[in-house]
Amino acid sequence: MIIFMLLVLALIGVGIWAAGGFTYARSLIDTQRITGRYERPIGPGSIEFRRDGTVLEIAPLISNKGTFKMLPNERIEIEMEGMLWGTNRAVFGWGLVGSQLCLKPDGAETYLYRLKSLD
Repeated sequence: MIIFMLLVLALIGVGIWAAGGFTYARSLIDTQRITGRYERPIGPGSIEFRRDGTVLEIAPLISNKGTFKMLPNERIEIEMEGMLWGTNRAVFGWGLVGSQLCLKPDGAETYLYRLKSLD
């Protein structure tokens, strides 16, 4: 009976590990898919997602840097340095359509950005 219980606990542990491993693997794949530099459709400026999880937003008057983290269900969390202090964090839905990266705020109906790849 004890061996059976240990076996059940081991299988539950393997199942939990496998689910976490799948999420981590998916996060790595999504990071590779989104990596690149994209221009804004209106006005000058670009945003660049790097493989190491950093993001750089370049605009004519100011550049901003931060980090991003891939989340489940085609979502991304972006944390950027504040203009004077602190950080700004937001979660977006994302998708790639051809060479365009589409970002939209969580729960919004319309896309906030529709960026075109420069690569």
